[in-house]
Amino acid sequence: MFFTGFADGFRERGRELRRQRSELAQAFQEFRASNPYASLAEFQSFIDQMAGPDAYLRGGAPSDQILERIAGENQQRRQRDDLIRRREDIMAQQ
Repeated sequence: MFFTGFADGFRERGRELRRQRSELAQAFQEFRASNPYASLAEFQSFIDQMAGPDAYLRGGAPSDQILERIAGENQQRRQRDDLIRRREDIMAQQ
């Protein structure tokens, strides 16, 4: 009887962790969409806040390599958008 309760609790904890991991992945996608210029540090901070030290939950977030790529793309997007805004400002002033 003890082992049955233990096994049930173990399975329930596994389901809970999988649900939390899935929620982290979804929350990351929402954070990324609402922060198109987020830096690597901002992504890391978000993941740290959501997952804490739990390595399993962190598995719901992108790897460091992917985060670096996304952050690099965001930086390029920011530079491009800033350039477009400056051009528009110059054109409007003329």
